[in-house]
Amino acid sequence: KDHLENGKRGSCDGLQWIYNKILSFVQDDCKFILDLSQKSTKSFDFLTNSIFTEFKESAEKNMRVIFSSGNPDRLHKNYTATIHFLDSLELQFTSLQNLLSFRRSSVYEAFMNHWKASIPAYFKLSFNEITSKLEKHFTTNLEITGTPKTDLLLDGSKVSMQMLEKCWDPDTFLSELSYSFLKLSLEIIHQYIHWMDSLNASGSLSVKDIVHICHDLELFSK
Repeated sequence: KDHLENGKRGSCDGLQWIYNKILSFVQDDCKFILDLSQKSTKSFDFLTNSIFTEFKESAEKNMRVIFSSGNPDRLHKNYTATIHFLDSLELQFTSLQNLLSFRRSSVYEAFMNHWKASIPAYFKLSFNEITSKLEKHFTTNLEITGTPKTDLLLDGSKVSMQMLEKCWDPDTFLSELSYSFLKLSLEIIHQYIHWMDSLNASGSLSVKDIVHICHDLELFSK
């Protein structure tokens, strides 16, 4: 736990360090045993049944916080680090058969099930954060925050673009949630168009407001 928190109570800043130490141990100290165990199909799968099983049990006992979805930024960082760790670990298998056996093993499935429970919760929190920000800025008060010719002018337009970019930002996006983030992106665009339509239907726009709206719509569509 001390290594996981890396001096910051409640954090998981040391997770990457732990993964690096495990990989170093596997590659440097266990090379001979790994090579021996993978030469025969009848051999004991040392990497799966010993190293990974021990890691999985230790994670469940001492590092359950890494699976927690309470902090979206922390979960994203932990999950991304974990996938990179698993990718590196899989490179230690010398045959496709051994690799597939690892992915089909009960210990691997049990470990990944922790993430399967957390990832939907992560998206829900991200969805709520993004939509709540949009709602705050979709008002009839057409606040000008941009610079003419180069930027979106209206505050609602700028925030909409920022939230679209956030969906696909590497610090937010997860490939497992590609479809969900695509749907969210389309929803942002839909809500933005609906907001523009509602402004137009209000009948209270000045000529200057209409010019600003047309300017933003043209830039937003590019």
